[in-house]
Amino acid sequence: MRKEELTRKEIEQQPSVWSSALVETGERKEEVKHLPIEPEEAIFYGSGSSHYSALSASMVYQELTGVRSRGTPPSEIFLFPRPFTVPEEILVFPISRSGTTTETIEATTEFVNNHDAYSIGFTCHPNSDLAETVDFCISIEDAREESVVQTKSFTSMLIALQRTTSTMGENEKFFKSLEKLPAKAKKVIRKSYDIVEDMVDEDGFHHFVFLGGGPLYGIAMESMLKMEEMVLEHTEGYHPLE
Repeated sequence: MRKEELTRKEIEQQPSVWSSALVETGERKEEVKHLPIEPEEAIFYGSGSSHYSALSASMVYQELTGVRSRGTPPSEIFLFPRPFTVPEEILVFPISRSGTTTETIEATTEFVNNHDAYSIGFTCHPNSDLAETVDFCISIEDAREESVVQTKSFTSMLIALQRTTSTMGENEKFFKSLEKLPAKAKKVIRKSYDIVEDMVDEDGFHHFVFLGGGPLYGIAMESMLKMEEMVLEHTEGYHPLE
């Protein structure tokens, strides 16, 4: 199978994998409800696409729980540690598709060894280094990919992060909205083909700009990255009005 056909297949698999992600996180609900700490801050981190999911997930977490939150690349944590040296209890969310990202593992080890931190990892590989490093791990195995570019793994882990956050924030309404996503995604993916084919036929687009604010900023940046990786055209991501 050619690379572009493989990626298209993985994009089309997203609705069913999202359902799996919701089931997997639902099964860990009691653990999430009874964490051994009461965090005063949450830090989400990952590299590349996982960094963009961290940006989005941290905004959702703060909105639903009221706890201060931020998303960051893991390298910032051990290269510039002073802003992360805080006395309060910290909840950390390392994110890695493979579960083997070196800087994500190192950042998690830094938190576990030097702070009063509790870690919840998100990956697609349950027997990975990340799974062994964190306090407990949520793994979406159905989101594993053969493609180099992340598609279903990015969206599925982000939905898993949001489902976990809705449990922590005791926000049933938000969870119900997540449950509707798989069915809606099937319709959107099906309708998108004609739109995209028309754009390609026109052959007039060589500069793409993605806009997103709040929790959508990370998604705008990930969309920018996908366009850059797969189309090799000039592409940018911004907050609205920037």
